[in-house]
Amino acid sequence: MEKTPPDRSESRLRIVVLTRRGRCVSARAAIDALLEAGHPVEAVVAEPWLNLVFSRGVARGLLTQFRRHGWKALWRKVREQFGRGSAQEPLAAFCRTRGIVYHEVEDHNSEGCGRLLRNLRPDLLITANTRIISAGILRIPAEGGLNIHKSLLPRYAGLESIFWTLYRGEKEVGVTIHRLAEGLDTGDIMGQTPIPVDPGDDLESLDRKADLEAAKLLAKVVTSIRDGNPAPRPQDLSHRTYFSWPTPSRRAELEDRLRARQAPPSSRGLIIVNADDFGLTPSVNQAVIECCEKGVVTSATLLANGPAFDEAAALAKTHPELGVGLHFNLTLGRPLCPPSQVPSLVDSQGSFLPRRRLEFKALCGRIDSRHVAIELEAQYRKLTQAGLKPTHLDGHQHAHVLPGVFRPVAEFCRKEGIAVRRPSPAPLINRPGSPGRRPKTLRTLRGLLLRLLLAWQWPRHGRGLASNDFFTSIFDILPLPQKIAPSDYAELLSPGRIHGVGEIMVHPARNAQELNGLTRIGDVSEGEYQALLATDLRRIAELAGCGLGHYGSLD
Repeated sequence: MEKTPPDRSESRLRIVVLTRRGRCVSARAAIDALLEAGHPVEAVVAEPWLNLVFSRGVARGLLTQFRRHGWKALWRKVREQFGRGSAQEPLAAFCRTRGIVYHEVEDHNSEGCGRLLRNLRPDLLITANTRIISAGILRIPAEGGLNIHKSLLPRYAGLESIFWTLYRGEKEVGVTIHRLAEGLDTGDIMGQTPIPVDPGDDLESLDRKADLEAAKLLAKVVTSIRDGNPAPRPQDLSHRTYFSWPTPSRRAELEDRLRARQAPPSSRGLIIVNADDFGLTPSVNQAVIECCEKGVVTSATLLANGPAFDEAAALAKTHPELGVGLHFNLTLGRPLCPPSQVPSLVDSQGSFLPRRRLEFKALCGRIDSRHVAIELEAQYRKLTQAGLKPTHLDGHQHAHVLPGVFRPVAEFCRKEGIAVRRPSPAPLINRPGSPGRRPKTLRTLRGLLLRLLLAWQWPRHGRGLASNDFFTSIFDILPLPQKIAPSDYAELLSPGRIHGVGEIMVHPARNAQELNGLTRIGDVSEGEYQALLATDLRRIAELAGCGLGHYGSLD
């Protein structure tokens, strides 16, 4: 049958939408976006919702609801999904209020639907939440058809693409408008929009985002077809991944994972024992791994420009139980980038500025955040190129919270989907009259500055980032004990001090002499190494109602 040429007399397309009865949020959002863009919809042709209920995949989803939550939850899901008792108006009423003709057919691929479409003479078919459309139906519209798919094709073709994106831990989903073809999700790509997965997202929130983005994208694609300048792009099917309906067990697994991820911090009860300066020297590396093997260190942050980086990376790969993050460094050694690319971070010799100079420069607003972003990317990529998957980020000497530094750090962590340390000082433990090292005035002022910087910058740039709820270290004990003991860690993690997800920062090293010229706390590091090996931190955490873990446990 010869196609009817499109009517261009009024510079418009005759559009017909194929969908199903029920909520069909994708179709409703698409229709409203088309109308707003000046594209009238001639008709909506819907299948009865029972056709979909009795399909194998939806039956599996409903069975999951029944097994896990009983009849009431099952009935609520049916009403939400298919419009019985839904707060949304019926699809027929939705169309009527917009002046759109509404039809129901037994099956979109039936002969009756074919006759209806030939009478409607559409230039363009748009499908949303339908089954595969037959070749006979696809030959009717003059301009063919478009489908809304909630993934970045050719990846995640098939069914329940947002479910599989979350299940497989992807950092972004997306929407694709593609030409309808005889294969499933194989037609030319007409437009795509990526959607980042935020830490608090679940299936429903991502579905809502996808519906809104798909509607806006569809309107742009239809406009390009009307104006005669579409830009189709064939799919590279060598990169295609296809997924079918998830089993009830996989649905249940994802539901449990999302519930755990979204639980309030106070309900998680997690203590992270993080060793800083991993990769600084062989002595530090050996101490970190020995403490990890004993079960008292669960996390470590690695210096990408550390002299012993290669050894640390190799050790980390043989100890998968150790969560490894990036110890972002702006104050020790030389940058990984050429100094000419990061001039606001280096001195005339191309080395990083000492801590005090960096802090002064940051407080004066003279740190270029673009330079921070460049060096951060280089340090992070060194870890990934070594075969490591960073769990989080912190800063050497807490430089990551300085003005000009924290914003690019927060943006990077959000993009990569990793946690970031919030070094908000815990209440101090005062022991008047005890022997030990008392903090200098400058250190006290620096602690106050840290509190002020976090109070100022975290609400502006840190919201939504995975992080710790409290932070402590041996330096919270005043005066600092001459000989660190297991009882000191018990006091740091006493029930009155901890809440939610906490990090205890440690600096173990086997040999203080090896740290000369690199840090001023070499003797503290050696003492902490010996104390950690003598301490049952797991037992201490259990007495406080917590378990030990690392930042990867927050995913």
